[in-house]
Order: sequence, then structure tokens, then C-alpha cells
Amino acid sequence: MIATITSFRQALTSPHTSFNVLRDAMPVTENGVPVMCRTSRFAEARATLPDGRHVLLHSPLSLRAIGFAARIAERICALRSAWLGEYRLLEGEMRFTDPLGREQCSDIIVETLPEGVVLADATSLPAKTLREGLTALQQELLRIGFTHNNLHAKNIIVGDDGLFHAIRPHYGSFGSTPDDFSSLFALADSRPSAPSGGVLCDVQGSYHATKPNLLATDQLFPPHEGLIRVCRANRYGFIDTEGCTRIPFIYIWATDIHEDRAVVETESGVGVIDKSGTEILPTVFDDVEYNLSAGEFVALLDGCRITYDYNGHRHDAHTQTFGAE
Repeated sequence: MIATITSFRQALTSPHTSFNVLRDAMPVTENGVPVMCRTSRFAEARATLPDGRHVLLHSPLSLRAIGFAARIAERICALRSAWLGEYRLLEGEMRFTDPLGREQCSDIIVETLPEGVVLADATSLPAKTLREGLTALQQELLRIGFTHNNLHAKNIIVGDDGLFHAIRPHYGSFGSTPDDFSSLFALADSRPSAPSGGVLCDVQGSYHATKPNLLATDQLFPPHEGLIRVCRANRYGFIDTEGCTRIPFIYIWATDIHEDRAVVETESGVGVIDKSGTEILPTVFDDVEYNLSAGEFVALLDGCRITYDYNGHRHDAHTQTFGAE
């Protein structure tokens, strides 16, 4: 069965009783709460194993995500490329209780992280070093015929071993068109500048705030519809392009704004807001999927899928038991 984000978070708070192989893993927490993030197909948390290795734990959010991970894990394991690292799918690894009180199992991906720094944070390295490392990574991916399909500065680790390691290979494929490294080489050749006032974007899409109400440690994302998603101390909110806060930093996760809507998460659950911060769907669901092309939301609650239109009105005819994609 597919575990929800809520189930994954609960399992991380008690790994000894919720996991099998990873029972002694120590998840990264803040104020006792596991630090998590998510994409459209995976929830993710960092942890440390008893032998000192740092890992990413990925919980698939759909059967399709499990299929992607299983195929990639098998090929990467056979390749044993130092540029990709260890990536394993542990079947039935996590135990959790479903909304009906039944004990279920879900697959977990464990990805070992090399020692080093994420490329996005490697601002002190000279351009020559960055270009050489990126060139070596590009040549290795061409050699093994692997296309990452999501290769950007946050998915590359500049390793202490001198290699540039590609991480999060979930969406990878073999034998397809090679990755485009042009933006990565542009990042290596440039250094961001920030004149007084405003928020500027560098060539990689990272944002550098110069307003006094933003912190140097803020993580800023590319703007969408006039608003910029910001992560501050593991809380998400939104600012405008002048650096002024428009939606406060109260969410433990949020998507970018698309068509005046963003999916957000609080401790009580997942919901939807508009650009003013007004709730379109309350944050009470296990998860919410935004079908942008259809302009509707599919909410998961207590094992059921419930469809809502763009304005948050429920389509009762589309309610169904949740068990597959």
C-alpha cells in the first residue's frame, strides 16, 4: 500500500518500531519534528545511519513512483558508478497503520549521500574547478548512457573525493537524450551580483535578497505569478519581487504558485491556498494533488480520493477508495 506523507512523518519519529533495515537510523529533526520535503512523487527526509553514513530516505507517493524507483535502482546497482552512488529500494521497509486501523507496509528508497557540499552552496570554488568537475560528470553520464532528467545545482554534490555526484536519480532513464549542462556551466562561469534593493536572479534560478526583512540563510525559489516561495528555518512562505512578505512563514511545506493556487502543509495536514494566503481547501488532508490542466484538486483523506474544483467545491461523484494511482 502507498503510505501518505503523514504516515511517513509518523514513522520517522519512531524508526525503531516502524522500519526494518533502517530501524537504527537517526532522522534529522528540528524541535523534535523530522525535517521533510517533498516533490510530486516522493516525500524525503535526511537521516544518519549507525555507521555514520548520511542518507536520504524517500517515500514514494504513488505506484508510478515505485515503478520509476525500482527500475532505476536495479540499473544503478549493476553499474556501480562512483558518480551516482548507492540507491536502493527496500520493499515493505516501513510499517504504518492505515485509516481503518490495519497495519500496512510501504516501500522506502535509501540513498547514500557522499561527503561534500551541494553544488548550489559551493560558492567558494573557482570557476575552473567547477567546470572540470561538471565536465567529468557529463562524460561519465554519457559513458554509462544515463540521463538524470532533473540535473540542477541542488541535485549535485561536490564530493570530498573530488567527484561531482548526481543525487536523486528518480526520474532518470537510459539510452535517451543526454542532460543539458549549459545552465550548470553558466553557473560555474558566473558570480551573482546584487545592487541595493530588490531581489535578483542569477543564471541558475537562485534568488539573492537585499531587503532587510530577509535573511542570508533564506532559500528562495524562482518567482511564479509575481510571488517567490521562500524557506526560512524550515518554514515556507511567499514574498513579492521587492522582498516584502505576502504570505507568512507558517507552512512546513509548500509548492510554487500556479494559476493563483499553491498546495501547502501544516502540522494538521495538507491543503490549498490562493495568492493572498486564503484557504481554498483547509489543511486537513493526508495529501493533495493539483491537476493543473484540469483545474482541479484530488485530496486524499482516510484512504479515499476526493475531487474538488478550482474554487474548492467538492465533486462527490469522483469520490473513490484510494488504493492505486
